[in-house]
Amino acid sequence: MPPTGVRKRRSTSSAVAILHADQSGDDKNENSSSLLTRMLALVFSFACIALVIKNETRRRDELHRTTGMTSPAAKTEPSTRGPSFVTVVLPSVVKPEARPLRLKNIEKTWGPEARAVFVVHENIEFPQGAEIDSGSLSRTFPQVLKLPSDIKVDQGVERLLYSIRTVSETVNPSFIFFTNDHTFVLPNHLCRFLQKRDASKDAYVGHALKGKGTPVAFNSGAAGYVLSRQTYMRLIREMDDPKSECSPSNASKWLQGNPGILTATCFSKVLNVQVEDTRDGEDLSHVYHAYGLVRTVSAKVDQWYVNNHAPLDGILGVDAKYHHRLQQGEACCSENTVSFHYVESGESIAFWKVLQAVLQKPIMNDKEIQTLMEGVWPRDREKLGFYAHGLPGPNDTLWPALVKVVRKIASGVATSTC
Repeated sequence: MPPTGVRKRRSTSSAVAILHADQSGDDKNENSSSLLTRMLALVFSFACIALVIKNETRRRDELHRTTGMTSPAAKTEPSTRGPSFVTVVLPSVVKPEARPLRLKNIEKTWGPEARAVFVVHENIEFPQGAEIDSGSLSRTFPQVLKLPSDIKVDQGVERLLYSIRTVSETVNPSFIFFTNDHTFVLPNHLCRFLQKRDASKDAYVGHALKGKGTPVAFNSGAAGYVLSRQTYMRLIREMDDPKSECSPSNASKWLQGNPGILTATCFSKVLNVQVEDTRDGEDLSHVYHAYGLVRTVSAKVDQWYVNNHAPLDGILGVDAKYHHRLQQGEACCSENTVSFHYVESGESIAFWKVLQAVLQKPIMNDKEIQTLMEGVWPRDREKLGFYAHGLPGPNDTLWPALVKVVRKIASGVATSTC
């Protein structure tokens, strides 16, 4: 028998027993027992790992069955500071020859923070851009989505569907924000808007409208609209189904020429994904705008646009205060504004400079902001664009509202929290 002290040390710690065991028979038995215990623990660990892998495979198979997502799409969310998203920038139908300059100025302003993806027919539109792929979210934006040569400039439906499918299969973001190259985006506000959403739930959100001749309510493509991953994956599946009402081949010729209305009809009638009231809950001001800063603040917009708000009480719910009508002055725009439209290349640079200056020096007084805007804002029609309105005269009564809106939306150009 070993001394009592030795026996106590063995019972205190198996590690100590292994290190200090002598060559006695009892020690040999004890070592054998310890080895067997470790082997059993190892086998148990392998069994647990196999079970975890099996359950994960089953979960992914179920995800694929219910959402149609392939294995690449089922990968884990990339590590970011917020929801993963990209802003798909489609070609504007207005003055297409100015597109290369508009894209270049988007690169200088909101494009990097808003993760802009330029949809191009030709490389000369943005030759410096890298094409999107599975690693896009870890690289610098803007990037490029090059369309195949068989999709022509006038094939809006084919272009939109190819863009959705390609972004889904390569980048697989939680959200896609669709705009065109006339849109001006406030990236930090877009990020904050998306942080409140769940990508696993349906979302088709922007600035809702309902035209007299349109079959359903839709979101303005000019102001931009967001699709969640759940929604864009469902849309792809439906449009691939030749028997579905969503299939472009089953749509009327008019719908085939209006991709935004075609997809809105699919959302509303087949997928039961409806437009939402995205106005600011505090003051019912709009977050997405289909016109530029001056026209939005002055409310001097086209009559068709005004009319398309009239039916919204019956679609979004009764608004007892404004009945969803556009508001003039400071009330036009939420402090969380995400977008404006009809912002030509010259105005986009000026707008960005003004917002950055106000953000960096919030103590500027109203006159200083007005003077800054008058010094950088374009005045000639070429740089301002045909659909934009220039700044008012120096003593115009619109200035106080303009300055207030600029002040309250300046945080939109801060470094994004996404």
